Amino acid sequence: MVSPGYRQSWLTTKARPINPLTDHLPYDKNIASVTHAAGRGTLIPLNVFEKIGLFDERHLPHYGADYDLSFRAARMGCLVLVNFLAPVYSHIEETGMTQIRENFSLKGLQQYLTNIKSPANLRARWWLAVNNCPKILLPTFLIIDMMFIIGSYFKYHLMRLYKK
Repeated sequence: MVSPGYRQSWLTTKARPINPLTDHLPYDKNIASVTHAAGRGTLIPLNVFEKIGLFDERHLPHYGADYDLSFRAARMGCLVLVNFLAPVYSHIEETGMTQIRENFSLKGLQQYLTNIKSPANLRARWWLAVNNCPKILLPTFLIIDMMFIIGSYFKYHLMRLYKK
């Protein structure tokens, strides 16, 4: 398990991992409220879909649709919760991300920013922000987020060079 869940700050563009020791609900130490949830292992009651609609498959066909749905659910008054007793494990090395990020070149950067399998996909990040970020923070969020994802590409490759 990489993280038990996150709380998004649109102001800083960061999704802060929750701490199971301190961020749990006051009446249940095994449950925490989060701002968004990944699709893996997520249980969504049918009435949530009836209330808010389905995933945004048009704008978010691969990455981001799960987060978008949970942000919308929270805005519509639904609780978005994680249960620390039900961990979900993911084999990150089996995702498309590892192959996309390995090629350090202009073409590699272009793939990192445009490939549908990349969580750094600019189109998906744009729509996730447009759909969910408070409008007053949107321009700043988009600029900072773009700097962060481009910087993370170079940081990843610099760290690889440093470790060799």
